[in-house]
Amino acid sequence: MFKDIEKGVITDDDNNIYLAGSSGRGIPVYKFNSQGIEQWSKKIDRPEWTYGGVSIVVDNIDGSIYVGGGSGMSEEKPRDGGEYDFIKLDNHGNIIWEKQEHTDYYMGVVTYTVIDTNTDVYTNLNKSITKFSSDGLEQWNNRIIVNGVIEMINDNNNNLYVIDYISREEYKLIKYNSDGKEKWVKKFNALDYYSTLFLDSKNNIYITSENILIKISK
Repeated sequence: MFKDIEKGVITDDDNNIYLAGSSGRGIPVYKFNSQGIEQWSKKIDRPEWTYGGVSIVVDNIDGSIYVGGGSGMSEEKPRDGGEYDFIKLDNHGNIIWEKQEHTDYYMGVVTYTVIDTNTDVYTNLNKSITKFSSDGLEQWNNRIIVNGVIEMINDNNNNLYVIDYISREEYKLIKYNSDGKEKWVKKFNALDYYSTLFLDSKNNIYITSENILIKISK
């Protein structure tokens, strides 16, 4: 079906399907209905090679779409680092606003984005956690600095939970309130950095990795 490499996928409350991917010098975004019929497609052009849309989320209140991605060093720019890319689209695929930031690291990719009950958005941008209003305005005076976000989710009270990298076998789970204030930190060991974080109906926290399942009471 696709000539592009599809990386991010999400559904909305009406079971529409949204895909974001990579297409060389652009970020393709698609919307399909629940029967798999394409509603529209959009290619967000970029002047250089890009990793494309690695993450995609939908605001079920107004239908807005947030796409996170970025670029890294390539043959064209072998020593210049990368660019973080964060884009808001309306539900017809039109760009509302864009955020791009340069990093000296060999690549920059927005991999996680969550939306709270006030339609504010949180994302990992340039080695930090950043909160934006739905209008694209930064909400915190100081960003939350992180080593490397492995996973990020929020609860129905707009608290934010982040797994941050310490070393190949050591990680930390951090809870922040909606103002970006740290509430607690819990360290854990795992043999695999591909960790998954999820909450149950009582906001108990579960972390899964290759070899473990950890439960943390709220």
